[in-house]
Order: sequence, then C-alpha cells, then structure tokens
Amino acid sequence: GGGVKVDIESLYTNIESLYINIECSIQKLVRCMMCALSLVANLRLVLEENHISVVSHTATLLSVAVFYAWALLLDAAWSIVRNFDSFSGVARRTFGDGLVWLTVALTVVAMTGLDVAAKYAHRAYRPNATYVVQEQERLAGARGSYRSLRDAESP
Repeated sequence: GGGVKVDIESLYTNIESLYINIECSIQKLVRCMMCALSLVANLRLVLEENHISVVSHTATLLSVAVFYAWALLLDAAWSIVRNFDSFSGVARRTFGDGLVWLTVALTVVAMTGLDVAAKYAHRAYRPNATYVVQEQERLAGARGSYRSLRDAESP
C-alpha cells in the first residue's frame, strides 16, 4: 500500500514559522493599540485644558515621543531575543508598515471625534455653571472687553 509519507522536520519548520507569524501579528496588533491609546490619551489632555501653555504642550509631545522610543526599544529587544534581523529591520517594520499607521490614525480620529462630539453636545444642550462662566469669559475676551461678569450681565 501507498502510505502518506510525512516529513517531520519540514512539518516542524512550518509550525514554527506559523507560530512566529502569529506572534508577530499579535505584537503588531498590541503595538497598534498602544500607539492609538497613547495618542488619544494625550489629545484628550490637550483638549481638556482650559489654560493652554507651551509647557503643557511640550510635556504632551515629550510623553508621546518617550512612548514611541520605548516601543521601538522593546521591539528591538524582542527581535534580538527571537533572532530576527538587525535594528534597522526593526525600525523598518515599526515605521514602514502603512496599514499599522492607517489603523492608528483612524482609531485616533474616531475616538477623539466621538469624545469631542460628546463633550460639545453636553456643553450645548446641558451646560453647567462652569461651562457658562467659561463661555462668558471667552466672549468677553473676544470683544476686547475685560469687564467683570457682573458688569457683562447687566444691561
């Protein structure tokens, strides 16, 4: 009889290759999610600030830069452990995959857009006293008038 001949070594190599591909895909998904969450969290901090300053924006940009440097360092360490290609290959995989960055951009836009829409809908339809005072101060400053709120409310 004609039996099926199985090459155990090639089967093992294929299974190991499949395992490495799944591991890379999971790592790419986690990196994509963490990049998006980092950007959304920092954008939310910027949007929630009432007093915008250079120091706060610098701190936000530094936190995003440190996150990406840390992600690149971890990616390089993971590649060395798994005996993949050199550090330049890590940078190419991290920054060269357009699909990852498209996913990050769409996630950030979607999450930030929903957050901004909910925030401004709440301010428009159910404002609290803080929102009203902030809006009056903003309008008084836009007119070039620095009168007190009591004077702004009187006719």
